[in-house]
Amino acid sequence: MSTADNFMRVLINTPQNVRDKTIYRLCGEDVICQLDSKDLLQQMTTGQIARMIDMVERRLTIPWTEYVDAAIDAVLLSKDWEK
Repeated sequence: MSTADNFMRVLINTPQNVRDKTIYRLCGEDVICQLDSKDLLQQMTTGQIARMIDMVERRLTIPWTEYVDAAIDAVLLSKDWEK
């Protein structure tokens, strides 16, 4: 069986609710918390905070493939993983 065939078999047999599960989500509140931790929040207007959130949203590029790969490796190496 080819890798593509195996991938499709797993994809088809994985329940939709598992495939659609949100693994990680960032929101404006995360930016606000970071601003607060840097003591910047009190110095900013609501408009500045909104612009900051918009800029972070546009400029933030997360290497998801590398992060997911590292997380999978960590799980596979953990004592709790059942083979």
